[in-house]
Amino acid sequence: MYSSLAHLQTAIRSSLQKSTQCRIYAESLDACWPHITPEVREQKIAQFAAQNHWCVTYRTMGAMGFVAEFAKAE
Repeated sequence: MYSSLAHLQTAIRSSLQKSTQCRIYAESLDACWPHITPEVREQKIAQFAAQNHWCVTYRTMGAMGFVAEFAKAE
């Protein structure tokens, strides 16, 4: 689990050097953006992605719940 935006940013950057996408699961997203509505969380995640030159898509994956998938921006 990633509990700070700096740690999350480092992990995503590292993952995207090795792969075309990086999935971040609800537990880490909730820790990095706590106590906000899902809609506001999605907006903040999109801003975070844009600031880092990444694209982000959202999915709900069964028992894993809400997932943000980051990829390098084209």
